[in-house]
Amino acid sequence: MTVNFLDIKSMMRAVDSRDKTWYDRLSDDQKKLYSPYMSMKWAAAVEHKDKVIQEFYIEEVNENVNKHLWTLSKNHKSLLWRLTAMCGSTFNMFHKWFYPKKKKTSDKSKMKELQEYYPAMKQSDLNVLDAQITTREWTEIKKQYGNEK
Repeated sequence: MTVNFLDIKSMMRAVDSRDKTWYDRLSDDQKKLYSPYMSMKWAAAVEHKDKVIQEFYIEEVNENVNKHLWTLSKNHKSLLWRLTAMCGSTFNMFHKWFYPKKKKTSDKSKMKELQEYYPAMKQSDLNVLDAQITTREWTEIKKQYGNEK
């Protein structure tokens, strides 16, 4: 029987109960599916009415797992699991997946206008300007160049 995915709920119950042997009990097929990065993301994402609990999980995961994740993730998954498991609070929590923030899409016409207004500026500088400029500042720039629409 091949396994296509790990049971996230059981993994998070193991984190919450600080079950450091959970990874060792996985089958070889399940161990291949285990991702320290994903377990770190899930473990830190606690939804609770008390902000102190949320901060506890974030700080614990950051201090214990995130610092060493990339140096240990290839050859030391068991160790990373134990580090992740020690971040639990001993109470079952709701772990919610937080989607990454969507990148703000740039208005192409705005970028074209910026290139016209600042032809000597490098593209990377224009991208920074585009990302940081407020609507009011953009209106002022357009007024300076005679484009008040």
